[in-house]
Amino acid sequence: SEEKDGGEGLFAKRNFLPGEIVSYFGGLRTWEDLFLFDNMTDSDYWTAHAYYLHLSEIAPSHWNLDDELVIDIPVGFREIDEYRTTLGHKVNHKFGGRNQNLLFDAVHHPVLGYIGCLISNKPIRRGDELFVDYGYSLEFSPPWYKKLYKLYNYRKI
Repeated sequence: SEEKDGGEGLFAKRNFLPGEIVSYFGGLRTWEDLFLFDNMTDSDYWTAHAYYLHLSEIAPSHWNLDDELVIDIPVGFREIDEYRTTLGHKVNHKFGGRNQNLLFDAVHHPVLGYIGCLISNKPIRRGDELFVDYGYSLEFSPPWYKKLYKLYNYRKI
């Protein structure tokens, strides 16, 4: 990524128009209580929390998904050489609508079933880095997110 501490990031391999699926977010279908525990350190908690998508929050209600169902990319499958079936977990966060070029959505994939996806919300050119708003609540977000939030709001003043 071109972002400081942005990891690998995700870049467009071709041009996209608004409304197109840019990437899928698949992985292990599981529940938070199977990988987030009360006795974890803050660091371990946010590491475990970093690569999952709360599918039931973005899926249509007629799919009748369990409210607690999430898609997780577990530790050991987060790098591009470990897991590349879908790459939605590589997209970095940005605040502010003009800074994002993607939105989270859900899709019924013909092979992977119900999974997340990232939809372009503006024209994207080949080579552009892709960004989405993770949509965390400030009360329940990792330290890096709160720091970025303060920086973003400071720049707006």
